[in-house]
Formats: sequence, structure tokens, C-alpha cells
Amino acid sequence: MEKTVYELTLIFRPDEDKKYIDGLISKVEKVIEKSAGKVTKKDEPKLKEFAYQIEKFDKGLYIFIVFEANPDSSNQLAKLFKIEENLLRYLLINK
Repeated sequence: MEKTVYELTLIFRPDEDKKYIDGLISKVEKVIEKSAGKVTKKDEPKLKEFAYQIEKFDKGLYIFIVFEANPDSSNQLAKLFKIEENLLRYLLINK
């Protein structure tokens, strides 16, 4: 199966605990590795202002990740993100 390059953006609450964020990133990396993939770029969390409020927040912590993985990993990641309450938004696109 051919690997696909993905870009993932995660947006957390501005007051989110660093341990929680690191734990979720670790889960994401495990899903990627299970599908024979690898993370090629991972940015540190950055606080940015929103263009409009999201769940009563004006700012959020953004994390940008680029990775290669099999196409089935995108479905597994989407399932993981749907059960995470403190994740405000996510965007997963293939390049």
C-alpha cells in the first residue's frame, strides 16, 4: 500500500494542560506508527488569536504536524479526535 503525506493541524483550548497535549500527540504518533508511517515535522504549540470565537474562546494553542502514513490512518485519527473533549478543532488534509 502506498503511503500518503498528510498535514494535521490541532487546536486546543488556550489554558490546556501541557501533559494532556503531550499525551494526545503521543497517541497520534502511535496511530501513525501502527500504519507504518512516520512523523516528518512537528511544531511546538503556539498561542494564536482566532478570527472568530470557538466555544467562547478568542485564542487557541495550535500544533502543526506533517507525516507519511497509509490511508487508513486518517480514519483512525478522526475517530480519536472525535472522542477528545478538549480539542477545539482539527484539520487533516493530504498533500
